[in-house]
Amino acid sequence: MMGQLFKFFLSFLGIMAAGPLLFLLANFIWREQIDRFFQSHSIAISAIIALYVFFVSWMFFQLQDIFMVFPPKPGTVPVSKQELFSRLEQAFGKPVNGNVLFDFMKSDDKAVITWSSSVSYFQGTSGGVSGMKRVIVLTPDEGRHDVFFIMKNKDWHWNLSRNFTEFSLTYNVELAAEFRTEAYPSIEFGEHGLRVDIKKLTYNSDELWQPIQSVVLSSGWGLRGGLLPYFYQRITLCTTLALLIFLLLSGIMVGLKKPAAATTRSGKTPSSDTSQWKQPDRNEIEVQFQKAAANMSTPQIRGMIETHMRIPAQYLKGDQAVVFSVYSKAYLARSDKDNAFAAVLRKFAEEHHL
Repeated sequence: MMGQLFKFFLSFLGIMAAGPLLFLLANFIWREQIDRFFQSHSIAISAIIALYVFFVSWMFFQLQDIFMVFPPKPGTVPVSKQELFSRLEQAFGKPVNGNVLFDFMKSDDKAVITWSSSVSYFQGTSGGVSGMKRVIVLTPDEGRHDVFFIMKNKDWHWNLSRNFTEFSLTYNVELAAEFRTEAYPSIEFGEHGLRVDIKKLTYNSDELWQPIQSVVLSSGWGLRGGLLPYFYQRITLCTTLALLIFLLLSGIMVGLKKPAAATTRSGKTPSSDTSQWKQPDRNEIEVQFQKAAANMSTPQIRGMIETHMRIPAQYLKGDQAVVFSVYSKAYLARSDKDNAFAAVLRKFAEEHHL
């Protein structure tokens, strides 16, 4: 069980990480194109992320079908469902040292095997109780001779002292292997007076899992992970999750995106109403392009400079001259610049008085 869970976890982790890693790689190679795509296609981006969420959630269940499967030995003749339940009841109904460790309950369509334990402790000024309950639910599919299993866990703990009161309760449904021990020093009063005892609460999932696996497989049935085992359950969950992500992201992106051409009360766009538009001054232009250059690589800055150097001299003035100056200063300040190109750049700037 532990080995299969480990393979399942690594595979699912790889699928979850693949998308973000590919995006980071693509952003490193095609940063400008991706930035423009994000700015212009917010709905498409939301749809892509939603589809990836659908894919990841769907693969969670597909990996369950690959790794959380325990088939019987070839040639083993499957027994009836009633016989299977009877064997399970015999396996878990036997007392150990005079105590029944497991509670077995069956109905027409499932069997429920429960282990639970708790310890109470007293520590002078405080005391409490800690408990665990582990349940495996087995649902047979007679047509396939498979038994679907899920694990339900419940933990509770409370502690009371003069200064505080603490209480916790957790519940989850999962497929897991667990080895756990909790120890609590406790003051006990007995025939020999006061003594300190260590109360232990120990659980090993193999003690619950191994008898189930042995009985089911020897009976000719297979064991399979039972987290949403049927197609309609999975498609409903994955589609709903992807749709919620799409609506949330598209709403956020559309809300943050500035309108490209907001109309005024007179029906004119801001670009056609010169009274509402102000030409940015030189300082504003420098600040904007300094920020842009700070986020660009050295080769990207060089590309922008080379583009400006190809502009005819009569047009390389005004705002274009400011932009050229900003990129030139940014490039010359880089430690990884090409010194030969830097010399050409300085000569070009001197000749054109930039």
